[in-house]
Amino acid sequence: MSAFSKKMTSYLLPNHRHFLLLVGVAVVLINLLVLSVHRGIGYGAALILICSVALLVFSFKRPPRPLEKNDKVLILGLVSLPLAVALSMLLHGDWIWSNLDKPLRFLLVIPVFLAIRHYGLHRNYLLIGAIGGAIAAGCFGYYQKYVLGMGVAHGFTHKIPFGDISLMLGMFSLAIFVPSKENRKVPIWLLVLAFVGFCFGLLGSICSGTRGGWVALPFLLWLVLSFSISSRLLRWLIYTVCLASLIGIYQGNALVNSQVDLAVDKTILYFEEGVAEGSAGSRLEMWRGAWNMFLEHPLMGVGKEGYRPEAERMKAEGLFNTDVYDHPHNDFLNLLAELGVMGGIAFVLLYGLFVYFFTRWRNTDPQLACLGLLLVFGYFDFSLTQAMFEHNISTSFLALNVAVIAGMLSHCYHSAPPKEAIRNPA
Repeated sequence: MSAFSKKMTSYLLPNHRHFLLLVGVAVVLINLLVLSVHRGIGYGAALILICSVALLVFSFKRPPRPLEKNDKVLILGLVSLPLAVALSMLLHGDWIWSNLDKPLRFLLVIPVFLAIRHYGLHRNYLLIGAIGGAIAAGCFGYYQKYVLGMGVAHGFTHKIPFGDISLMLGMFSLAIFVPSKENRKVPIWLLVLAFVGFCFGLLGSICSGTRGGWVALPFLLWLVLSFSISSRLLRWLIYTVCLASLIGIYQGNALVNSQVDLAVDKTILYFEEGVAEGSAGSRLEMWRGAWNMFLEHPLMGVGKEGYRPEAERMKAEGLFNTDVYDHPHNDFLNLLAELGVMGGIAFVLLYGLFVYFFTRWRNTDPQLACLGLLLVFGYFDFSLTQAMFEHNISTSFLALNVAVIAGMLSHCYHSAPPKEAIRNPA
């Protein structure tokens, strides 16, 4: 066979480069289409799962690298929630496959983590998808609210996941200012585009009227600044300007102003008079009800199918003074009420081990570690006022991006020369 024929054969036959290219395209699609296309995240999710499994099955003459302690920690975090849900259904004797639909997404992304960990992936796929997704979310949110005249923007999902994910994409865009392992100079036009992405992500969040993300914003901004600027004085100066800008948005935007003031008023009313009005008062009452459910059923909870019937019973008996929903708008309390102590442990393991992973290897690549911590801390804040694991789109977004970012970071650690591998996770 001639050299040309061998070259053409190696190009045409599937190899790891082809699958990795498709994985990169899938990462772009996941973040680009998540809010602007109906079920858009599903296209990227299906593609990345298929290609990741192919990479692991065929291995392409590259034996898999043994798992380190940190890798096992991350996998334990991914396994914790689906395992708790499965055990709860077995103990309650009410196995319903659909109840595993959302938790199983944390299991399904494990091949994605392992494949990217083994072969690596350029971070530009993630950053370009995030910037494009943030701009698309901001444009779509503006279109729904101000062109179509909707009260709040919600995309193709609920307004809360729309606003929270839009904000998260905006924060991902800002991570381009954090130094990376390569420490290459970023073009000015890309920095400007990243800042535009942040502004549009914030716009999408504002158009949704979602207040949970606004609480997280100052902390997420500080996280980016702490990773990107070493000078404490400059960091505080920029942070002060950012806070002043947020106050300006509060003062100058009628939607933000009214939503924040209403939440404060209803919270005061609830604590002073016990009246559960508005979303703030209703949430506080739902949290109290979910906590009481946990206290009544601490070991096993009320089961995945038990929250709503139990809440309706409590309301009929005068123990629950608000409308009944399918969850209490808080992930931790929802898991405690439904799964008992197992749910609480699963929640702590999921977020705690994710934080441990990204913090442990933050010196390996500060930019990737910052992206991971932005995602985890942002979602933790979102979960305080909404059950994020009860929505397909928000569960998939968290699981997929954790797997992608963690895979990139683990690959960076294992491919770094010994002097660069600052921490030994073993």
